[in-house]
Amino acid sequence: MAEKKTWENIKDGVSKQPSKDLIKLIKELYDLNEQNSCFLDTRFSTTASPLTAYKRIIRQGIYPDALNQESFDVKSARRAISDFKKASDDPIYILELMVYYVEQGSQCTLDYGDIDERFYASIESMFEEVLKYLKKSTPEVVARFLPRLRTVVKEADGIGWGYYDYLADAIEAAFPER
Repeated sequence: MAEKKTWENIKDGVSKQPSKDLIKLIKELYDLNEQNSCFLDTRFSTTASPLTAYKRIIRQGIYPDALNQESFDVKSARRAISDFKKASDDPIYILELMVYYVEQGSQCTLDYGDIDERFYASIESMFEEVLKYLKKSTPEVVARFLPRLRTVVKEADGIGWGYYDYLADAIEAAFPER
C-alpha cells in the first residue's frame, strides 16, 4: 500500500536543505503553474499589485469574452479568491477581490442579459460574504466599499431571477440607509 502523502513525510528532508537549494526549489515551483506563481507573487512580491492576476482569473470566469467564445467558469473565479486568502490575509485586498467579483458578475448580466439561477446564486452568496466582512470592518473600510455595493444594487434593478430584490434586501438589512 502506498504511503499517504503528507507534509510531515517531507518536512525533515526540506529542513535539511541549504538555502540556495530551497530558493531553486521555490523557483521551480513558481515556474510549474500559474496557481503557484500567483501564490508566491502574492506572498513575497513587493512591487506589482498582488491583485492583478487574481482579478484576471475572476474576470475570465465570471465575465467571459463572448466574442472570443470564452465560457463561464464561476468555480475558477471563486477559487481565485480562495487561493488569494491562502497567500494573503490582507482584508482590504480580500474585500477588493470579492467586490470585484460581484461587480463583474453584475456587469456581465447587464451587458449580455439574463444568465441562469446558478450564476445569480453565486453572485448573491459573494455579496452576502462581502456584507459580513464589512459589518466587522472599520468605518473607513465600510466607506470605501459600501458605495460600490450600492452602485451594484442600483444597476441591478430590472435583472431577473429575484437578483435585484435579494441584493436590495441584503444591503438594507446589513446597512440601512439613513
